Amino acid sequence: MRNTIDTKPFVIALIDGDGAPFVDDILRSGLNGGEMAAGRLHAEIKNYVERVFEHSAGADWSIMVQIFANLDGMSRKLYACGKSDGNADFMRLIQEFNSTAPLFSFIDVGQGKERADNRMRGER
Repeated sequence: MRNTIDTKPFVIALIDGDGAPFVDDILRSGLNGGEMAAGRLHAEIKNYVERVFEHSAGADWSIMVQIFANLDGMSRKLYACGKSDGNADFMRLIQEFNSTAPLFSFIDVGQGKERADNRMRGER
């Protein structure tokens, strides 16, 4: 088992997505925006891993990302700010993000104060 861990390490990024801004070009890209967001996030995490673990091959690391957010609230806020055409468009972007990289997930925590934080800590 130790040999397996040494040969195929992984990193997991847990992100509180409530209040996290989307880059405008990702939102304007519609369905492709989810793929763009996943690709950029993957590249940034990979670069970070390669900087922190200089002597390891960051390209060989599996990267898992879980973003916790109130998706309905996020969709309404983006629509109100004129950055999205509505809930359906935003949900397609989220679905594309989730399907682009097998270990990437946007997780809907619903409404409520500190729901994303609590979920990241494994609390109710």
